[in-house]
Amino acid sequence: MKKFIVTLVVTMIAAISMAQVPYYAGSQGKGKTYTYFSTKVHPGHNNQQMYITVQHGLTDHFDIVTDATVGTGWEYQGFGVRFNALNTKYLGIGGQVMADFNLGDNYKYDYTCASLYLSGAIVSGLHWVSNTWYTINKGHTKNQVDQWTYLGYTVGKFTPMVGAITDCSHDWKTDLAVGVYANLYKNGYVYLWGSGLTNNVYNPRVVVGFDYKF
Repeated sequence: MKKFIVTLVVTMIAAISMAQVPYYAGSQGKGKTYTYFSTKVHPGHNNQQMYITVQHGLTDHFDIVTDATVGTGWEYQGFGVRFNALNTKYLGIGGQVMADFNLGDNYKYDYTCASLYLSGAIVSGLHWVSNTWYTINKGHTKNQVDQWTYLGYTVGKFTPMVGAITDCSHDWKTDLAVGVYANLYKNGYVYLWGSGLTNNVYNPRVVVGFDYKF
């Protein structure tokens, strides 16, 4: 029965809409510091990217955050906060707000990104993750809303996931995303991800990353 449920739910979610590397609802915890690094490649396009974030827990439910994004011809640094409002087995609610500044233009403010993180268990090993992103752009550039939704199943140290990225600002088009993360070292994980695989909205992207907490 469990295998049937897993297969059914994975098929349903892959068929409707789901995302990129997922963000769970929990914050880091008081006194804990978390770092995530990734490199991203768009096959067939000259657009390589690097991303790093550092998050430190001031309380069990509130973190301060900084991150940096560097791509082909652009670079940004963000500052903000992350919070966790609810953290139960079947429902976690968290979020993050970041203001980003253009490193190539004298640190001028460029955009703010607010996100809502939801996650929870379904049955043993099977869980879901939802990330909603609202990007408020400076000036007259249209604001952006994106929805990432995932279903994952943890087997030992490995968690494969399937989902999609939905661009809610442009006709609700959706791209497939799949990936896996693995707890291969103490207090840390490695990630291998692919998104934009149907090329409906975003160019295909391959992400390789790792994180750790101390």
